[in-house]
Amino acid sequence: MSLLGSVLSNMLLTFGMAILAGSLKRHETKFNPNALSTYMVLLIMSCFGLIIPGAYSSVDGATRANLVTMSRFLAVIMIICYLSYLYFQLKSHSDYFEDEESPEDETPFIPVGLAIGLLGLDMYLISWLSDRLVDTLQPTVEQFGVSEYFIGFVLVPLIGNAAEMATAVLMAFHNKMGISFGVAVGSSIQVACFLLPCMVIASWAMGGTLDLNFHVFTTVATFASVIVVSTIVQDGKTNWLEGVYLLLAYTMVAVSYLFLTPKAAA
Repeated sequence: MSLLGSVLSNMLLTFGMAILAGSLKRHETKFNPNALSTYMVLLIMSCFGLIIPGAYSSVDGATRANLVTMSRFLAVIMIICYLSYLYFQLKSHSDYFEDEESPEDETPFIPVGLAIGLLGLDMYLISWLSDRLVDTLQPTVEQFGVSEYFIGFVLVPLIGNAAEMATAVLMAFHNKMGISFGVAVGSSIQVACFLLPCMVIASWAMGGTLDLNFHVFTTVATFASVIVVSTIVQDGKTNWLEGVYLLLAYTMVAVSYLFLTPKAAA
């Protein structure tokens, strides 16, 4: 659930904040339509991989074994989609993703090796902090009566996505909306279309039975969020009002998880 919470947090909260930051000194901000189309189609493909197992589980005669097998098959397809997208973005059609507002050649601030090392250190620290946070969930739920679904879907992703939020907002403020959109939505694509399927495959390799059947509430919220973002960016430009819409959409989803209990999720 935290992974899908990360997807929604990046799509709605991070992207909404980025749009607001980009609109502080501008009447409107513009995007590369080619990149937009690629991102949104892949997000919709990711939603297909989440909706189909959920729809199958509600069919009469559906079995757990078939659901797991179906999820593994869909996971392989989603990984192929993501790898194809990477080749498309980095090799065959890299010009589609160039940010027109940015200079073509920029001198890196730090060496590549150091950047990779710092990235690895950041990943370790975030993982460690997330583990410590998870360890405190149950006492917090019991003490304050906060839904564990709210903590897992909203609070944990907020901490894990802090780096994406800062980067996307900073890039948008400097009118580099292509980079900002790539950070916010690209992170969602990475989780939904690659990380989740990889977890299913890894579980399979270790003899587990992890599937892609999430609670219908979470799946519907994810698909609705993709529709909202796709509708907002379809014309290739945004303004502060659309950023507010995204933030309000995220608020609606987040608040609804305060009322989701284990009994309601069953």
